[in-house]
Amino acid sequence: MDGYSLGEESLNFQGQYSATNTVLVERSPRPLGGAFSFQQQLLSSSVEDQGLLKTETARFSLRYALTNNFAIGGRIGAERYNYTLTANDWQRFYGAEMSWRPNDRTVLEGYWEDRVFGNSWQFAFNYRRPLMAFNVVSSRLLSNTPQQFLTFPNFQVS
Repeated sequence: MDGYSLGEESLNFQGQYSATNTVLVERSPRPLGGAFSFQQQLLSSSVEDQGLLKTETARFSLRYALTNNFAIGGRIGAERYNYTLTANDWQRFYGAEMSWRPNDRTVLEGYWEDRVFGNSWQFAFNYRRPLMAFNVVSSRLLSNTPQQFLTFPNFQVS
């Protein structure tokens, strides 16, 4: 077959490694709450002849419940990664977050952060019914080329 092959014989994940390590300590706002998280992401891919890529992120958020169903908060943090020459040191960031849970079946959550690479944000809406559920998520987060190679199977020209 000419062109790209997507059969099992073309899938080759040798030399690719991905790991995410996370620590999260959290308290729900009653009326004051917060969270601390530390995340380390490791990635290596022979597709790009790339060594180990490392991302470390530490984040603290403080949340206040305005009502039983609605909470707002602020977040601060620091991150470092080794895949650009200018970001080997810890870089600070800040942001805001909100959560609205009008009932047991509906959740609207989101956050925004001003990060080194630009704005990062995520919006999530979840609604459950007895026989179906709706889940809508939109985000802008940090990613890199080797991560994308691990997401999709590699194509081989035959």
